[in-house]
Amino acid sequence: MVAAIDPWSDGKLCTPEDHWDNNSDGCPLAYISELLLNWPDSTNTPTVDLTPAEKIERLVSVILGYPKISRGMYPLDWPTHPESIKALKLSLLFDSITCARLPDFSSRTSISFIHRYYRKQIFSLGGGSIREIKKCLKVITSMIFDSLRKARNQPLLIAIRQTHSEKCALSLR
Repeated sequence: MVAAIDPWSDGKLCTPEDHWDNNSDGCPLAYISELLLNWPDSTNTPTVDLTPAEKIERLVSVILGYPKISRGMYPLDWPTHPESIKALKLSLLFDSITCARLPDFSSRTSISFIHRYYRKQIFSLGGGSIREIKKCLKVITSMIFDSLRKARNQPLLIAIRQTHSEKCALSLR
C-alpha cells in the first residue's frame, strides 16, 4: 500500500496534491516549524526549552493533526479556524505519503505506531532514560525527513528546501 485510502472515494489512494498546495500552504516543514515555535499554552514555553519527552508529544501532535492552535483549542474544537484547516491538511498530507522506513504504511500511521511503541516501552516503565527518549525523538524526526525526501519526486514536495529542514530540526533542538 502506498498511502492511506481516501474514505470518500472508491478505493482511491490519497495523494499529496489532494491535501496540500505549496503555493497557498507553503512548505510542510516550514509549517511544522511554525507550529512548534509558536505553540500556544499557558506558560508560553518554547518547544526548544521542553524536555525531550515533551518535544516528542508536541511533534507527534502536529503530525497527527492535533496541535494547539490557540490556548486550550485544538483543530477539532474549532474546525473552521484557518490554523485548524491547515493543521488537518498537514496531517492528511502525511497520511498520503508512504513512510520511507515502513513502506506498507503512510508516514502518519507509521509515526503513530512508533510513538505508541515508545510510549508503551519507555514512558510506562518509569519514564525511561533521557537517552532512550532522545532516541525516540530522533527516530520520529528522521522518519518525517526521510518520508518527505523519498516523496520529493512527487511534484508537490519538490519545493522542500534544505533551509526548511534545518529550521524544523532547530525548532526541536
